[in-house]
Amino acid sequence: MYFERLDGNKLRVRLTAEDLEEFLVTYDGMDYADSATRMMVSEILSRARLECGFTPGDGRLLIEAYPGEEDGCTLLFTAVPPPGRPALGKGGFGPLVYAFEDIDTVIDGSVRLFRLCCHRIYKSSLYRMDKGYRMILYPLDRTGSRASTLLAEYGELAGEGPAAAAVVEEHGAPVILGNAIDKLSYYFARG
Repeated sequence: MYFERLDGNKLRVRLTAEDLEEFLVTYDGMDYADSATRMMVSEILSRARLECGFTPGDGRLLIEAYPGEEDGCTLLFTAVPPPGRPALGKGGFGPLVYAFEDIDTVIDGSVRLFRLCCHRIYKSSLYRMDKGYRMILYPLDRTGSRASTLLAEYGELAGEGPAAAAVVEEHGAPVILGNAIDKLSYYFARG
């Protein structure tokens, strides 16, 4: 089991096939309704607290699971603060809106961004709009950061702030909501 603290509210945990076997869980059989999965998550969070100081707090905890090498998997834990606290956590910024001419450019940019700095993105959504695409990106750092600079190689910064995001949400057709960069990378990454 390997812990990687991505920032104050994200933790990546890599589990080997042996780790999963120890918990009597398989990647395909993971289900939070299952008591073995719940016990595994509880134990992982206990170890994470001791090994790297990750504590999700009293808000919601989002858990994403991705297949890993040799029957292992990767779990991504994201602590979401309760209502009334900043949604991005201390140091978070956004949203930024990027415009793309075609879906291939969106995919290429998303795959590269995911590989190089997915830990710097809180969430992302993709919309079809104006004969092209718009990506709403919630980075964990300011405009000019590595994530926004990298995405600017593929698309054009079309707006910043909640008003720009609201225009896209109102007038665009949703394609992928909430985790667009992750999903595009998962389905279209080569090698």
